[in-house]
Amino acid sequence: MRKTRVLHFIHSLSAGGAERQLCLLCTAMDKQRFDVGIFCVNAEASIELDERIRVYTADSPRLASPVFFSNLADSVRDFKPDIAHIWLPASVSIASLLVNKLLRCKTVFSFRNKMYFHRWLSYPEYMAALLFADRIVSNHGVEDSHRLFRNLYRLKKGRVIRNGVSVPSQYRRAGAAAAGVRRLLFVGRLTAQKNCLRLLQALARLRGRDDWRMDIYGEGEQRAQIAALLRQRGLADRVRLCGFCDNIYREIHSADLLLFPSLYEGMPNVLVESMTIGTPVLASSIPANTGLIGDRPAVIWTDPGDAGDMAAKIAAFLDGEYDIDALVACGREIAGQFKLETMAREYEQFYTELG
Repeated sequence: MRKTRVLHFIHSLSAGGAERQLCLLCTAMDKQRFDVGIFCVNAEASIELDERIRVYTADSPRLASPVFFSNLADSVRDFKPDIAHIWLPASVSIASLLVNKLLRCKTVFSFRNKMYFHRWLSYPEYMAALLFADRIVSNHGVEDSHRLFRNLYRLKKGRVIRNGVSVPSQYRRAGAAAAGVRRLLFVGRLTAQKNCLRLLQALARLRGRDDWRMDIYGEGEQRAQIAALLRQRGLADRVRLCGFCDNIYREIHSADLLLFPSLYEGMPNVLVESMTIGTPVLASSIPANTGLIGDRPAVIWTDPGDAGDMAAKIAAFLDGEYDIDALVACGREIAGQFKLETMAREYEQFYTELG
């Protein structure tokens, strides 16, 4: 039987949630039925890739250059994909959609996070997906996306395929941490979406307490603002900016509470990973999170726009007012639905239907 050939297009293979999901997907897919390739600018992978996965890299980081377009076309001609799966960012997706259309390759365009016109590249990306994409796939419901992106999803017969989570068994916690100074944890890109500045405003209200410390893992354009706010609010000795981490499961495992105050999300990977590990979570009550958990008591909910509410909920956790064992048990049950194998099988079915 002839294998279906799928070539993925993304900027990087490390750091972000989409990048990690692509690496996990490519590794988990059935190699007896699929040949998988990746085109990217930065090929440094966040997880070890199967040696059978062919990786193409751009010769130039200038994504609007003739060299980049030539590299894209060369990768398609060499790999001869049945399906091109276009991921992110817009600077890669626009060019990839165009090149694959010109070379008559069927294309899948991925929605990520809430899709709306938040910067100028969103407009040409929307038009490229409208004109050149054959199908849309999303890792989350599209109800909170812009109306035009919701219409695009329906027009292209979009499908939701939830991310899969794979956490090594050694990072599954056996029970709640012992009492003492609590280690709070934030994991994510340091961007406005992740809402770290408001979280720090909340923590500033608790600086009079000596029973907590916090570590921030991630990088992004708000790092300088965050560092300045830590100094201004007297938190520099309580909160550490730790940068990227090559084993974030270890850090989540050793934390007492994961703080997840995002203003919006696509599929909240870190939330599911923390529930899988057994670390309790304070999460923003946004559609991506509530839609995944529903009304089940699996996390501590907070209003992402209200620093006072965040501070009160964190203080209640520090004071032992929540049944942590019950939260963790419920969270683990929910997280168990999002298996890597399930995600891989759903993508395989999706690609087979399109191919």
